Amino acid sequence: MNDNSTSGIFPHPERCDAYIQCVPRDDGPFAHEKICPSRLYFDPHLLTCNWKSCVLCEKGCKNHSKKNMPCLAAIILGSLIITTWL
Repeated sequence: MNDNSTSGIFPHPERCDAYIQCVPRDDGPFAHEKICPSRLYFDPHLLTCNWKSCVLCEKGCKNHSKKNMPCLAAIILGSLIITTWL
C-alpha cells in the first residue's frame, strides 16, 4: 500500500545535523537518515542544510506531527538507511 501522507523531509528527532527523508513503499514507509555536511544543521523551514548560526535546533519528537509518525516508527523498527553527503 503506497501512502503519500508519510513522504517528505522532516527534522531528525535526535540530531541537529541530520534529517529524515521518508519515502512511501508498497510494504510501508521507509526512512532514510541524511547527514548534513560539516558545520551545517538541518533547517526545518527551508528543508535543507544551513549554517548553524542560521538554525534554531530543537531536538525531540515534539517537533513532529502525527502524519509523519509512521515514517519515524520505521526508524525504530530498523528500516533506516544512513546517507552522508559526498
